[in-house]
Amino acid sequence: MGLIYAGSNNPDEVAWVRRQFIRPGAPGWAKTANELGLYDMSGNIYEWCWDWYSKDYYAISPADDPQGPPPPESNKPWELNRVRRGGSWREAAEASRLTTRSFDYMTYEGDNDFRLARNA
Repeated sequence: MGLIYAGSNNPDEVAWVRRQFIRPGAPGWAKTANELGLYDMSGNIYEWCWDWYSKDYYAISPADDPQGPPPPESNKPWELNRVRRGGSWREAAEASRLTTRSFDYMTYEGDNDFRLARNA
């Protein structure tokens, strides 16, 4: 089995999480880098992905390079959900695991910071 967090199985080594009571967008390089030399890839801020969210998508997705489900047919903002990866400084360590996948609607203006990622 691989690592649970980006760079470690111990979130205290690599992730800014709720129990540390830090401010948003904690300073980089204060934790250990992952195997690629990248910092703060678990916790600290969400990665908000371009993929549309579908609860059951991975049960039917291709094994290699899943592209996400098609856009929803709804035009209601609260039904237009994008995928979020990882967790934020306000979340528990469990929410910052590499496998964590959640969502928010596109126009969400919450109080968590997040990291945008798009590969087009």
